[in-house]
Amino acid sequence: MKPVYLKLAGLHSFREPQEVDFARLCEGGLFGIFGPTGSGKSTVLDAVTLALYGRVERAPYGTAGILNHAGDRVQVEFVFELAHPEGRKRYRVERVYRRSGDVAVASTAARLVEITAGGEIPLAEKETRVTAGVEALLGLKADDFTRAVVLPQGKFDEFLKKVKPAERRQMLERLFGLTEYGDKLRQKVKQRLEAVEKRLAGIRGELEGLGDASDEALALAGKGLQEVSLRAAGAKRRCFIMEKEYEEKKSVWQWQEELAQVEGDLAVLEERRPAMDRLQEKLAAAARALQAVPYIREVDEAEKAFEQARFNVAQTGNRLAAALERAEKASKDLEAARTRRRQEEPVLLERKGHLARALELEREIDSLKQQGTGLAGECRELEREKERISLALQEHRDNKDKMEGAVNRCREDLAASRVDPERRRQVAAAVLAHERWQKAEEDRLQALDALKQKEDQLVRAQSALSTAQEVEKQARAGLELAEQKEKETRESRPGEEAALQEAAGDLERRRAQVAAVRRLAGEMADTAVILQEKETACRRALDDLQRAEALLDEASRARERAREVCRASEEKVEELGRRHTAAHLAATLKEGEPCPVCGSPHHPSPAAAAGAGELAAAREELRKARQSLEDAQVTLEKAQRQESAAREKFKAADLAVQEVKKRLAALEDETAAVRGELPAAWADLSPEQLEAEIARREDALRQRRQNLAAWQRELEERQKGLQEARQVHSRAAVALAAAESAAKGAREALREAAEKARLAEREARERLAELNALRRDISVEDVIAEQRRIESLDKQRFVLEKERGRLEKELAEVVRVIENLSAREGELGIKLAAGRQKLENLRALYRQRDEELKKITGGRPAAELLAGVQARLQELSTAEDRAREEEDLASREKSDLQQALAAAEKALHLARDRMEKGRAGLQECLQELHFVTRREAEDALLSIEEQENMKKTVDEYQKERERLAGLRRNLKEKLAGRGLSPEEWQDCLHKLEAARREKEEALNERAVARDKYRELAGKNMRWKELTRQAKETGDLKNRLETLQNLFKGNAFVDYLAEEQLVNVARDASARLGELTRHRYALEVGSDGGFVIRDEANGGVKRPVSTLSGGETFVTSLALALALSAQIQLKGRFPLEFFFLDEGFGTLDPGLLEVVVSTLERLRLAHLNIGVISHVPELQQRIPRRLVVHPALPDGTGSRLELEMA
Repeated sequence: MKPVYLKLAGLHSFREPQEVDFARLCEGGLFGIFGPTGSGKSTVLDAVTLALYGRVERAPYGTAGILNHAGDRVQVEFVFELAHPEGRKRYRVERVYRRSGDVAVASTAARLVEITAGGEIPLAEKETRVTAGVEALLGLKADDFTRAVVLPQGKFDEFLKKVKPAERRQMLERLFGLTEYGDKLRQKVKQRLEAVEKRLAGIRGELEGLGDASDEALALAGKGLQEVSLRAAGAKRRCFIMEKEYEEKKSVWQWQEELAQVEGDLAVLEERRPAMDRLQEKLAAAARALQAVPYIREVDEAEKAFEQARFNVAQTGNRLAAALERAEKASKDLEAARTRRRQEEPVLLERKGHLARALELEREIDSLKQQGTGLAGECRELEREKERISLALQEHRDNKDKMEGAVNRCREDLAASRVDPERRRQVAAAVLAHERWQKAEEDRLQALDALKQKEDQLVRAQSALSTAQEVEKQARAGLELAEQKEKETRESRPGEEAALQEAAGDLERRRAQVAAVRRLAGEMADTAVILQEKETACRRALDDLQRAEALLDEASRARERAREVCRASEEKVEELGRRHTAAHLAATLKEGEPCPVCGSPHHPSPAAAAGAGELAAAREELRKARQSLEDAQVTLEKAQRQESAAREKFKAADLAVQEVKKRLAALEDETAAVRGELPAAWADLSPEQLEAEIARREDALRQRRQNLAAWQRELEERQKGLQEARQVHSRAAVALAAAESAAKGAREALREAAEKARLAEREARERLAELNALRRDISVEDVIAEQRRIESLDKQRFVLEKERGRLEKELAEVVRVIENLSAREGELGIKLAAGRQKLENLRALYRQRDEELKKITGGRPAAELLAGVQARLQELSTAEDRAREEEDLASREKSDLQQALAAAEKALHLARDRMEKGRAGLQECLQELHFVTRREAEDALLSIEEQENMKKTVDEYQKERERLAGLRRNLKEKLAGRGLSPEEWQDCLHKLEAARREKEEALNERAVARDKYRELAGKNMRWKELTRQAKETGDLKNRLETLQNLFKGNAFVDYLAEEQLVNVARDASARLGELTRHRYALEVGSDGGFVIRDEANGGVKRPVSTLSGGETFVTSLALALALSAQIQLKGRFPLEFFFLDEGFGTLDPGLLEVVVSTLERLRLAHLNIGVISHVPELQQRIPRRLVVHPALPDGTGSRLELEMA
């Protein structure tokens, strides 16, 4: 963090706002803050910590007593930069405090913002949130910040020389928060141990809940699953064969049902044929009638036009007669209006002029009336205001007398509340001494309490040491006993694991061979059943083939018979047709005209005509013969397909029989091979006997394994007991060492506590003597009361001063108001007299104008009379204009109607001609289209929607008939003569259901066995995992118990503090080498203190107490910078400044020269060092200075001035 700008006001001796430009002050890397003692140099640092953390280190409760005595408000503003990885960012923090008591202040405003190029970004408001925001930005608490930034007065070499090693370790523990590695770490280890013990108990409980999930139980479950799987496979094969047969019969059954449905639909369509014929006839009539529609429309339109023309002629004639009457009346009205206007207009114009003068008089009278009313109101308002001012003037004169008395009483009270300055200084010194005595007394009592606690701790440590010694002795005896038991168990091993593994492997091979025999026996049985079913199906297929061949022969003979009948019918129809043609030609012959066949003009014996009925009967017989031939052909094709399908079915059945026989022979060969691998004694045993033999061997192997497992468990228990005994002994040994260390530490702590109690007792006596010397005539109990009395008088005087100033200010204001009211009262009297005279003049002029107006209007409103005159003039003009317009309108209307009547008569003649032509054309069209009347043609018409619906119905009928015919042909081809009775279909369904039920039961049995096996396999994996976890968790528990014993006492915290001290010393030694050109180095001695290694004298080590003043300063400075750097490592960003608030006035000129030279060389990268001092020689050596001028007696606060050499 780099400081940029600081502003403070109202803090300690700084009353007025003061600013510090750190950007300019830190340009050289080294700067100083100088000023006389007590001027407020350290207050600059207080302002920084107050702005950042809301507290001042040297103030009670952080903020008590920080307010300037003459102010009631503290304001601080601090701008700083942080070196983020992405670049530097600037922030501003502001705080405002106000007085809330004698020395207490309260926060009224707090704000943290980020300053960017685009403006300010608010980050936090309110005191606690701003403090938390600063801590989050810097990563440091207030205590860490002050330790890392400021080396305070009087403590420059304290850490190096004056602090004892034990106190130095305690300081490092507090500084770096190492105490959390003491009690907190012990608590964490305890909680972790409890959690591990709980988890171990849970693992063992879960192991018990799993039951028998060993490898042996898993192998037994696998054997059962294998047997069930063999049975399920056989049932599955039988179900597959049955399902294949079912699918074939299902297709035949469905095709039969579909064919019956199609034939029924075709019969329904045949019944609808007459209706479809009628629809086609209606569509043809509608097409013919559509041709007559234009003629019908023409006739309708001509008749409508004729009627409309005739109506127009009659209507126009009536309107013309009315128009003639209106034109005559309008001419008479126009003449009458002209006469009335010439008579009345001159008189009305003269009256209009007189009334215009009356209007002007009325407006003037209204204006005079308004002026008089306003002037009278002003006079009344002046009278009321003058009366109010008189009353207020008297009231302020009374208040003036009362306030003069109050000011005199306040001055008397001020004189009575004055305190003697000497008495005030005596009481202040006594109060300060009293506070120091109370603090010393509290420290004495605390030291005595600490001494008592250390004595109790020593007693407890000695008792714990005795207990630890006894526990270690018992643990050693338990360890020896556990070692003896473990040795005895190891020597009593029942057998070898390798022999058991070999026996288990041989048993697994025999089990697999027996399972194969069982499986092959089941498959042979299933195959024999399938062979029997296939042979039955083959015989049935042979019977079907023989029946199909017989049907085919019969169909061939029937087709030949139908073909002979069709041929004879065709010859008969042909003969009758020739005879009918010859008779028709003979009927057309005329004597003397040539014959179209032979050309002879004579026709002695023309051909006789054949009967029409005979020819029709012959044609009907031919149609029937052709239909019979077509049916016979269809029957033959059906028989051929059936015969072909039956032959293919027979071939497939015969092939299936051969395949099953081959499969059965292969199974027999495989069974013989498997049995050949079995022992000779097992060769003739049945599968059940073989499985019994396997079970017997399994029981024997299981017993051997159980014996070995029992021995292994016993050995594990012995080993576990031995391990626990070793851990118990180790923990006891560690506990003994910790108890010895704790007892030693308790004795050392008791000695240190006794020394602190002695020093605290002496300090309390000295502070009491100091208090008795300062209080003089004031008793110890009355010191605080006397201070409070003086503070009360000061408060009372402060209140009286404020009250006197307020009263004097209010009295001056009352006097000024009285003078202003008197002057205003005189002005109002003059204005009132002038207003009354002006009002009287207005009233006289009003009476004169009112008399003149009454002569003209007679008391009536002039505007009303003028409006009547103007209305009459307008009425006369309007009446004449209206009459003229009506006369013009009537004339135009008469002319227009005469023209319209001629046009209507002409249109009537044309409409009559069109109507007659249209009727003639319609009659001619109806005759051509074979309609008798117009009504008949109109009835035949159909709408487009009706035609489309009829066409759609007919088309759909034709398409549906064709679709069903095609579907019937396809179904007949698919069936190919095959058929299935309901009984055969039901028998197939029952067999399929039985096969599926057998398959489902076998699969369910297999699924149950598989689930059981999988569940046991999962439990087996979990059993192995829990066994492993139990071992790991037990080991972890033992390690945690060892840690718990190790962390007893503060040995681990002391070790960390020593390591941290070594790190600080190593860093300080590197800085000391840079400052002394590597002449000196700093190390940590064996007693925990510091020693100096003199590199110039061969690396000789000597105590730090032998260092000179300059050497001490350089070494202390290096150590302070190293300690600050280590504290800064806790933050997020580096703190780029450091203050030395050391009393340089105690240094002699030579040592001061060493100090200044050292500081000038110490211009480290990214670190600005500030020196706080009042020594003039040091001020002259530092080029950039912030000078603090002390506060002045007149109330002016301390001031800051930036100087640059």
